[in-house]
Amino acid sequence: MRVSELSEGGEVFVDANIYLFNALDDPRYGLLPSDSFHLATMKELEMKFIVTDDADFKRVDWAAVVELEEGKTFF
Repeated sequence: MRVSELSEGGEVFVDANIYLFNALDDPRYGLLPSDSFHLATMKELEMKFIVTDDADFKRVDWAAVVELEEGKTFF
């Protein structure tokens, strides 16, 4: 079956590897594989925010980086 054959409005699970491949293949982002995996997981879970000190994520237009205050921890 192809995507074009799916009925409109039906629920579909999309393998995170599709997002991973697209993120790795997108020259705008230039991410490491581990970063791409994080983004693929975020896409799958429909999450927008990521708490990180990795500035590479700031290049991703749909992800919002949440920075920790200096001297504070997340947990």
